[in-house]
Amino acid sequence: MPNFCDISDSVRIINLTDSKFKTFRIAFKMLLPLDKETASEHAVLTSIVCRLTNEYPEYTALSRKLASLYGASIYSDITKMGDNQVLNVALSGISGKYAFGGEKMEQELLSILLSAVFTPLKDERGLFPEESFVQEKRQIIEAIEADFNDKRIYAIDKCLKELYRNEKAGLSKYGTLESVKNIDETKLPKFWNNVLKKAQFVIFVSGDCDYKYIENTVREKFNFERAPYKLTNEAKKAGQELHVVSEEMKLAQSKLVLGFKTECEDINAMKLMSVIFGGSPTSKLFMNVREKLSLCYYCSCRPALLKKALLVESGVETDKLEAAKEAILKELEDIRQGNITEEEFTAAKLALYNSLNGIEDSLYSLEIFYQNQIFDSEVLTPMEQLKKIEAVSLSDVINAAKLTKLDTVYTLVGTTVNN
Repeated sequence: MPNFCDISDSVRIINLTDSKFKTFRIAFKMLLPLDKETASEHAVLTSIVCRLTNEYPEYTALSRKLASLYGASIYSDITKMGDNQVLNVALSGISGKYAFGGEKMEQELLSILLSAVFTPLKDERGLFPEESFVQEKRQIIEAIEADFNDKRIYAIDKCLKELYRNEKAGLSKYGTLESVKNIDETKLPKFWNNVLKKAQFVIFVSGDCDYKYIENTVREKFNFERAPYKLTNEAKKAGQELHVVSEEMKLAQSKLVLGFKTECEDINAMKLMSVIFGGSPTSKLFMNVREKLSLCYYCSCRPALLKKALLVESGVETDKLEAAKEAILKELEDIRQGNITEEEFTAAKLALYNSLNGIEDSLYSLEIFYQNQIFDSEVLTPMEQLKKIEAVSLSDVINAAKLTKLDTVYTLVGTTVNN
């Protein structure tokens, strides 16, 4: 079970240290409301701050230092959690007990990470280095364009935008392509200062390291006045009328994405229901819609529990779009009617067991597992969560399906591809 240290009401350190590992990780998660006015700046900034530090103002110098620390690495990414944006800057390296030269690995690596987060490198103008800004801005633009070019990702993103219409979660984690292109370089230092003062910080310390040293050093860093955001996650019910959106593109294969909303309060029943529905190779969508009826190239579902939503995605021949939609909805109706075999029920529990059973073997998996519980009132270990899953009954699954309603239908209709 992780240990929690609350430095303040907006800064929490989660201790996941374990001597069975030969490495350790320190990850700063900065949570802010997802907002179209700030999302793009945050996306670019998260990458900029870990490129260079005041101690290592050149890329080669920082790379050489990390290489000398047995191949340590610093990196960043940006994700969404419901209506919130998560800025992640993390660093990993080997445990100090395996350092041949007796290096204090926690001290060395934490120093680099804290410098990147709290005192990122600025040039003589007081701005972030122009080369870093240009490169990271270009990479975010390329990431947005790559998502557009991958029509499977594009269709999912478009359905989510429609499913979460008029909600913060409908916005991309990167903001928009236009907003990224229009970022004002001169305002970025102010944006980062705002992150430091207003973000909710969740700091993960995992693996084999001196946790107490890290806790005390981090505590000293938060000796400035902060006015953190109050984070929320609104879960709206399905609309009274079905929301239908369709686009056409020159594609060989159409995409069908169905967005559902649920009023089910039993998260574990919802997880199990989604696996039976379309979350594994033994699910109804895979075995019946894809394999038996051959209506889809792929067909699966995944829950978005923070938003009490469920998404079904599929690749379909254009002339089979309606048949595929009806077949998908029939499988959900079968669950509502209790048409679930003992084999399906057992296989779904086994699939969840397998996914939970391996989490404690990976520092990254552990971190993400507990990150996904940040907004939960009760934090569970993988084994505790497994026991909750095991306790879910067939009637619980049926009830979860009955409380799940189709809200949005998005189709990306493939038209004839001309040579």
